[in-house]
Amino acid sequence: MRSRYFVTLLFFLLLCHAVVAQRGAGSALCIAPSTLDYGSIAEDGGVVMAHIEATNCGDTPIYIIKVHTSCGCTSVDYPREAVAPRQSVRLGIAFDPMNRPGRFERDIAVEVSDSREYIPVAVRGYVVPRQRSVDEVYPFDMGGGLRLETTSRAFGYIEQGCDSSEQIPIVNTSERDITLGVEPLRSSGYLTLAVPEVVAAGATAAITLTYTIPEGGGVYGTMADEIYLVVDGARSRYRLTAECVAVDNFSLVDDISRPIADISKNIIKFGEVNCHNSLLRGSVTLTNSGSSELHVRSVESSSEAVTCAVVPSGGVAPGQSVELSIALDCSKIASSDELITVRLRLITNDPMRPLQTLKVTAIPMWGW
Repeated sequence: MRSRYFVTLLFFLLLCHAVVAQRGAGSALCIAPSTLDYGSIAEDGGVVMAHIEATNCGDTPIYIIKVHTSCGCTSVDYPREAVAPRQSVRLGIAFDPMNRPGRFERDIAVEVSDSREYIPVAVRGYVVPRQRSVDEVYPFDMGGGLRLETTSRAFGYIEQGCDSSEQIPIVNTSERDITLGVEPLRSSGYLTLAVPEVVAAGATAAITLTYTIPEGGGVYGTMADEIYLVVDGARSRYRLTAECVAVDNFSLVDDISRPIADISKNIIKFGEVNCHNSLLRGSVTLTNSGSSELHVRSVESSSEAVTCAVVPSGGVAPGQSVELSIALDCSKIASSDELITVRLRLITNDPMRPLQTLKVTAIPMWGW
């Protein structure tokens, strides 16, 4: 009898030792396994459930206060009553794979009564993608049987003398051939579109968008375009949008000798402003912390009420600073009591951060 008790006690001690790495700092609750691998599961197979075991390796009861998950796709069923010393309980971990194809990793944190530290558990696996419908692959119904995978393309930075192309997959879901055309709504002058003139019934194709930034043309900043498609002579339901930021050709820049643009603050707060005043001013400091001359290529504002000027104009020598003068024209503020938030985009020849954003805020007061 004593021998059987010894074997049981030894097994319990070995179990606690095996899972000690899954204990929170100072907690006597041991969880195994610390990583739950679902393996391969079908995306359309429904919610899957797996279990982990928690053992109280201490001498006093422990409560599982709460279990935190990093995603709404994961939920945990756990006991609300105390876990007695040497008692083991199961925690059920459910994962919903729908619309989450591919490999996944989620984190779970178990909050316990005997420690301030959470006990971590990792959940992982692979969701085998389901066969998606045409409407899911091409969610944008443009009308006339034409559907698009997306209606927007963001190109990011494009350097001087370079071009960049992106495609938008399309499909004709009708039983007839359709003709396509374009109707520009807003043009930067630097975007070209290659659109198939005819898309056969049931066929797929692609629209190719290409931005070309000329070399030495002084073209900097945001290039934005909006275009309607014309399907069998009718304007599409949605417009296409494209955007890029034209910057210097940094392949020509020496990595050792380069400018570094440092801005003293990224938020300019005017506070409460009397909207009957004509003009308010603020400023930030732009410093060149690099080893070659810094140039401000472009300053853009999301509102005509806020402008920014570089004082003095021209290049900024290494180690030198200039003032960015921020002006708020109250006469151009819309009649609203809502907080005014305007974004300024500063484009420079800093190869590491060619675009920096400043936020300007103000609280309009109309009763003064």
